[in-house]
Amino acid sequence: MPSEGFYGFNLSSTPVTVASGSDYFFPQPINVNIPSGVNGVQGYYVGVEGTVGASSDTFSINSASAEILVTGTGPTATPSSSTNPNDQSSNLLLLYVAVIVVVVMVLLLILVMVLRKKRKHPEKPAETSAQPSSEQKPSEQDFSI
Repeated sequence: MPSEGFYGFNLSSTPVTVASGSDYFFPQPINVNIPSGVNGVQGYYVGVEGTVGASSDTFSINSASAEILVTGTGPTATPSSSTNPNDQSSNLLLLYVAVIVVVVMVLLLILVMVLRKKRKHPEKPAETSAQPSSEQKPSEQDFSI
């Protein structure tokens, strides 16, 4: 990285007012592009330059220096999905098993309903005989000639 390179926001056209002793968080992150071919320990610090109130008195604040260890010589690989083809085939197998289970359950339900329907035939009432029963009372017997 170039020495003393500047990365961040230029707020000179839209200044931000921050009260003394308070915090201010930028709404967007500050991204630093590390050029390809850069390796090793890289130093950085955070700096803020501004003015005090409406006056033209300027100030500058720098943080303590910190370090980043940059490894590799090329661009960083883009993140990829962690699923592998074996996971996809197991998901497909799980889907097939679920469909088979549902079909078997529906067929069993239909079979149970058919068997229940066959078993519940209404019984026909016993027919009464035309001949009088010996247990009938005399007033109920037919003595017509």
